[in-house]
Amino acid sequence: MSSSKSASRDTGNGASLAAGQMVFYDNCVPTLEVDDYLIEVTQVAPVAATGHDTPETYAVSQGFSVQGPRYALPPNDVFSMFPPDHSEGVFNQFLPHVVLTKRELPWERDVFHDKDSQRGTQTPWLALLLFVENEQIGGRPALLPPSAQNPRLSAPITADSFYDWAAGKPSERTQPAEGILWPRLTPAWHETEDALKSTTSVVIDLSPEAFKTLLPPYPDLPYLAHARQVDASAKDQQALNIAGDGWYSVVVGNRLGNAPPKGASSRGTEPAEPGQRNIVHLVSLEGFAEYIKGQSLPAGTSRVRMISLQSWSFTCRPDAGESFSKLMQGLIADAGNRLKSTSFALPVPSPAYDSTTQDASQALGSGYVPLRYQTRLGEQTFGWYRGPFSPVPVADFVTGAQQPRDDSIGRPFDSASAALIYDPKYGVFDVSYAVAFETGRLLALADGHFGQLLMAWQRNGHQHVDLILERASQVPALRTLRQEGDDPTAAATLPHLLGPHALTEEFVPYLAEQFAAKMTSRLADRQAAPSVLGLRSNATTTSPVATRQAVRALLEHPLVRSAVRAHGSQGVDTLVDCLAHLYLLVNVPFENLVPHEGLLPPESVRFFYLDPNWLAALVEGALAIGIESSRDAHYQDLMKDVIWKATHETVPKVRARLHPNTPASTTSAGPMAGMLLRSAVVAGWPGLSVNGYTKADSQGGNAPDPASRMPLRRMERLSDDVLLCLWPSVPALVSIDEPHEGVAFGFEDPPHGEGDYLDLRSLDPASYGTLLPGRSIDARATNVIDASNIVKITAADGLIQLIQSALPGSPAVHIRDFAVQMVRVPERAVFAPPAIDEGSDDRAR
Repeated sequence: MSSSKSASRDTGNGASLAAGQMVFYDNCVPTLEVDDYLIEVTQVAPVAATGHDTPETYAVSQGFSVQGPRYALPPNDVFSMFPPDHSEGVFNQFLPHVVLTKRELPWERDVFHDKDSQRGTQTPWLALLLFVENEQIGGRPALLPPSAQNPRLSAPITADSFYDWAAGKPSERTQPAEGILWPRLTPAWHETEDALKSTTSVVIDLSPEAFKTLLPPYPDLPYLAHARQVDASAKDQQALNIAGDGWYSVVVGNRLGNAPPKGASSRGTEPAEPGQRNIVHLVSLEGFAEYIKGQSLPAGTSRVRMISLQSWSFTCRPDAGESFSKLMQGLIADAGNRLKSTSFALPVPSPAYDSTTQDASQALGSGYVPLRYQTRLGEQTFGWYRGPFSPVPVADFVTGAQQPRDDSIGRPFDSASAALIYDPKYGVFDVSYAVAFETGRLLALADGHFGQLLMAWQRNGHQHVDLILERASQVPALRTLRQEGDDPTAAATLPHLLGPHALTEEFVPYLAEQFAAKMTSRLADRQAAPSVLGLRSNATTTSPVATRQAVRALLEHPLVRSAVRAHGSQGVDTLVDCLAHLYLLVNVPFENLVPHEGLLPPESVRFFYLDPNWLAALVEGALAIGIESSRDAHYQDLMKDVIWKATHETVPKVRARLHPNTPASTTSAGPMAGMLLRSAVVAGWPGLSVNGYTKADSQGGNAPDPASRMPLRRMERLSDDVLLCLWPSVPALVSIDEPHEGVAFGFEDPPHGEGDYLDLRSLDPASYGTLLPGRSIDARATNVIDASNIVKITAADGLIQLIQSALPGSPAVHIRDFAVQMVRVPERAVFAPPAIDEGSDDRAR
């Protein structure tokens, strides 16, 4: 990690990040904050007009507004919260925080009027408040229920409620109405009554005692928000769609989560069920600046009403619950510490010594599941099915055979039925590739754009073949086509010989438009005497009919085949773009990928090989929608290797478009591999970083070698708790890291005993962010954390002063430096897959 003073709105001023790196910034103050502005332009005439002593002056003005969130936040502005919403865990050492996708959002409004453009500083207008369920402060509930209740004690109202409409136009509320102190907001010129009535805002009511106790002190607020840039090359597609540039802003609370003491029970004599619910609200400070700076609340205030822009809750347990490390451990071991399988196969017991049982056990161990199957004759039976994910490598017997050939050899898959594999020993079918073929066909039929591209490409190829067939009898240079071995330049010459005799794409529109217009004008000219010309007959032989036999005979010539393949490859780019998405399993139904829940149970991770034959059958099914005749099939056969080569070359390009921050990848000769993760960590920690490595670090152990990081082929959340990752080859190690844009803030356990310790990090630019051995602060012993679990930051005995005193040289501690000191080390889980038999699967034949 590294630091920088402030972030700019221009991403070009950001750091160039290495893999896994992040940079902290004090803030990101926009040049123009949210407000109303007036542009005035004045021009003075260069000379005075006749009869005037001074030049005339011309002026014009234009008002405009910079708008931003005020009463509510758009959903996409919030990237993640920590602790995760509805989670349970040991969170009493963490400061809650929210990650926002707009890096300048906390500084868009200058509500304290303290912007310093020279220093690039400004107090944020947002703050995080943490409430403990049912807590009382000063003998009164901290959160008071508004007119309507929900579990977070908030209520929706319309934005016009924030203003006094007695004068017929909105004006700020100046005195508490019915004991409620509203935020003093000045309406913008564009905030009409109709617009405000259609805007919903969520409010919470605090007791005056809670307002005084829980609102961060004014000097602390700048330290509770910062901007951050992170490496975004290992994020899933959903995370990139929300914030693909790697820039975020973070707002941190100043109060630790509250947990009951160990062994406590909220039910008296009943068994202990520890757990304390905490509620977090991201509130707007607009309209409360003078009170936050120290002014007393108005007399008669019984509750303070604040705008809540985001809220969530979590349960804090004293010694057990969800955490990143516990969830990662739960992927490989159950509650009894028994190892879980990471193989993409149904768990099966050791088979008895029986050939039938052993064969079934072998099929299950190879990733197959038995599914109900109805034959074409209507018989009800079962069939073996395995999707594209296999626990064992599978020999490629389809794509390797995709070469130009004649009909006597046959195509790999002409239909789904042709892709069935029959087991004569037991009389059952392996329907895996038949399902893949039909899946590709149905997905292609559902994509009208792909169908149009495929038909246009084939039609263009047929027209080129027809042109060669027709011109071969008319152009003298084409009547005696020599063999490729006789004239190596003939293959390149053939297209040039055809060019002058082919209709260009511009010719037909010319006939229909320009030529027709010219002829019409000539015919309208009555004075022009028409000339009578006799039509000359073509002395050449009649063009042959494009029958199947004639086309086959023509395509048997090597030079013609080369010319047709060269012509067909020119328009294949747009076609294979769709096939490359299909090859990456985009939009393939989940039940086709995971046909049985037992293959991916809750809280599990599965590593697998991709079956190249399944992918080939999928693509073959998509291409099959363009085959309406034997001629179509023959043309696709001729172009098969061209299509596959272009598809493989397009796969990395598609990945680069989906994940522009990912390093460019190349096609690997080895088998593709992947990982499926089903866990609460996917939903609770959005933006997980997942990386595959080809080798471990030279120091030994399971630490990955950063230089061997593999580019991802695909990374996408298939559902709230399922994450899919694909790599171009088999990784030796896979790491899953906590998202750096949402790393937690708080304290650590001491080496011995109890307490909340802060392990200090270097602020030296040469070693910025590295831990300093032996330098730590006991926050509890130094009274940095008060009785309400609020962390004192800028006070004379606060954390900033303690950090500065404990660091070598007592350097100044800036906002970014404070954030770096408070960061809990992001955790990483490293998986080293068990050794797998590299032999090919006997069933894939």
